[in-house]
Amino acid sequence: MMKTAKRYLFLTLLLFLALWSKAGISAYEGQMRSAVDSLEIADSETDYTVLANEFEAISKSNPNVWLPKYYEAACYIFITLIEDIELNENAVKDYQKEAYHILDKLLEDYPDDDEIHALLGLYYVSQVVHGPMYKMLFSYWKFKSATNQSLEINPNNPRAKYLLLASEMGKAEEFDKDLTPYCIRANQLQDEWDDYKPGSELHPAWGEKDLAKLLAKCE
Repeated sequence: MMKTAKRYLFLTLLLFLALWSKAGISAYEGQMRSAVDSLEIADSETDYTVLANEFEAISKSNPNVWLPKYYEAACYIFITLIEDIELNENAVKDYQKEAYHILDKLLEDYPDDDEIHALLGLYYVSQVVHGPMYKMLFSYWKFKSATNQSLEINPNNPRAKYLLLASEMGKAEEFDKDLTPYCIRANQLQDEWDDYKPGSELHPAWGEKDLAKLLAKCE
């Protein structure tokens, strides 16, 4: 409990200091940069919950932009995909429900945004990981649909490419297939990622660290 409290205080202090150091930029941009920077080091349910609340507050003050709600949904999805913790079934469902509710509204308002579709793909990864067997095929089909839609809008989106590659590579591993073709693609994607220019400094950057984990399997 003490460790959790200390981490909460650390994240709050980090947000405050980042805001203070960026006083010359707009309040929205300063708040978002601070929260996005904190997201880079988040690694626990508490971390992501704190940041989800932070992004929600930013969104309420800036209702005409989509990134705060995007990151709020991302935080809930990230919680369900933390490898080193065990969440009870009800908690997972609650986080997934919150994420889907946000994403559904975002896609209604921004149907042609590739990043939102890519995040929806990650949401369905969570559904595959935690869902019952009888829903797995449906969730996988929805995953493919979301990531392919992202790439249809933006063929260079690295997160959508990573999600599809990770899925295919996982299947290959399951059936003891040669990973060489996937490793070649992973290395190509890493090179493309280095050259990829996001819409802004505040745009999503997740996925690259996970790609590094795929590449580690190729060594």
